[in-house]
Amino acid sequence: MGDRSLEKFRVEYEKLHRALKKSHESEKRLMQKCRELNAEIVAHSAKVATALKLSSEDQATIGSLKKVCLPVVFSLIGLIALRKLKSISLVK
Repeated sequence: MGDRSLEKFRVEYEKLHRALKKSHESEKRLMQKCRELNAEIVAHSAKVATALKLSSEDQATIGSLKKVCLPVVFSLIGLIALRKLKSISLVK
């Protein structure tokens, strides 16, 4: 009788042991995947930070170019308009 009950216990113990090993292996795979995904997130966040910095610098450059170039462009447009008016008056 003792051997039979020990056999049942051994079989049940082996089932539990297999399930625990399988669970442990799955957990190890999941932890590895988490580490890989975390590394990917870090890499992408660095790229995003760089892109944001470049975008900010571009906006600053655009703003300074507008301040410098727009008055020059408007004065050139005025000169062109004056020359056009002079040309028209000379033709008439």
